[in-house]
Amino acid sequence: MKSRLYPAVAAVICVMDLYLKRRVEKCVKPGEEKKLSGTPFYVRKVYNRGAAFNLLQDQPKTMRTLTTSAVAAVVAYDYILLHQKGRHLLKLGMMCMTGGALSNFIDRVKRGKVVDYIGIRTRWEKLSRITYNVGDFAIFTGAVMTVLSEVIQNKN
Repeated sequence: MKSRLYPAVAAVICVMDLYLKRRVEKCVKPGEEKKLSGTPFYVRKVYNRGAAFNLLQDQPKTMRTLTTSAVAAVVAYDYILLHQKGRHLLKLGMMCMTGGALSNFIDRVKRGKVVDYIGIRTRWEKLSRITYNVGDFAIFTGAVMTVLSEVIQNKN
């Protein structure tokens, strides 16, 4: 993949997640759940003022500072990484994480909270209550890709 295409991955993830958040804001009422037929997934609207699992939700200034610092660090690292040769899996993983992080950052700046909208029905009640968004899945996927990249690189 050409280096200039990597930022497009981050942009697509960010724009898609922001679009879905806007649709959920318009179309899903608080407390409502809509099952995606044939899947264990539900669409519901949940607000998260903190980090993962509502961590630091009662400290908005701290949350804003940490989020801004993290996004700035990731974007700076991306800039350096994208000017290196090779490391394609690492670059792709970082772009997935960047797209998800930017989407959640924009949501936090714009709304003061992040809109989560994907629930997964499982036999474990605690897991069934957790709600995610596409940005969260992109961050997780990117983290896995980044770790795999390092494992593969260290084997060579």
